Amino acid sequence: MRTPYIVFPDTGIFTGHKDPHFGCYAKSLIRDCQAGLYRPMTSELVISEMTLLSLETVSLYNEFLAINPRIEKITEKADTLANIYIEKKIFKENLYCDALNLAIATLAEADIFVTLDHPNFLHFTQERKFLDIHLEHGLKPIRVHCPRQMASYDVTSC
Repeated sequence: MRTPYIVFPDTGIFTGHKDPHFGCYAKSLIRDCQAGLYRPMTSELVISEMTLLSLETVSLYNEFLAINPRIEKITEKADTLANIYIEKKIFKENLYCDALNLAIATLAEADIFVTLDHPNFLHFTQERKFLDIHLEHGLKPIRVHCPRQMASYDVTSC
């Protein structure tokens, strides 16, 4: 049996649960983690971002936390990598938290970073830019997908 992929959902996965197109896919990702199809990972940064969000979003995130995901710390290395993303113009400066989440997931060797953020992560040219930086710095490449690409449960209501 193959080892399940390690997935790191960014904050938008949980805030996007009300989206008519992607909400059910985000919930499916949680169900897939509960079923053991993926090994979940999160970060102290995502946890801190939850304090600013609605009770419904926090409730969904708490459901995710109940799966006992690996929680990664914010490190100096992650800060440095996030700043490299910004210096290379992959992210704008105002998207530092997005860059930091990707850096944390990359350094923790997540297999897949799951996001709803199309312009900053999911455009095919972005993934190539991440890959180039990761290879240049001897880091394991990380794949970036939206939750729709990850869903294995019946999500016909989407």
